[in-house]
Amino acid sequence: MSWLFIVVAVWMVFLIVVFIFLLRKFTFSKKPDENPHRNETFAMPRGVLRGFLTLTVLVVLIAAQVASVAIAGEDAGTWLRIQEAIDPLAVAFQMIIAFYFGGKIIGQLSDADTERSRNLVPTDHHRGTGEINRDRDAVG
Repeated sequence: MSWLFIVVAVWMVFLIVVFIFLLRKFTFSKKPDENPHRNETFAMPRGVLRGFLTLTVLVVLIAAQVASVAIAGEDAGTWLRIQEAIDPLAVAFQMIIAFYFGGKIIGQLSDADTERSRNLVPTDHHRGTGEINRDRDAVG
């Protein structure tokens, strides 16, 4: 069971090293005006922190599942306790994936909807009303 903690510890050290590298590259660079991500969190590319969190939950979940399979034959009580601990992690990972891809789909749909609404019937900007000029289309 101690190997589970070693796997999680190695993963956390890896994330910290990558995070420090990204901080030095983007946040504390010598030319901050050239950073295209300066308005994002920590001036890093969009989605880096969300990806770190998702991958961390995934690594911990996989390690816990492997540990539960390894312990399954030894002690049924311990296996049940591990399964009870894994269930919330699995639900959390499912929610992360659902929100991530759900947000991407909603963003694409709203962009497509905005583009479609721009290509519809022109508005009457001459009168300042912003309403659709149906009279002009019906006459002309």
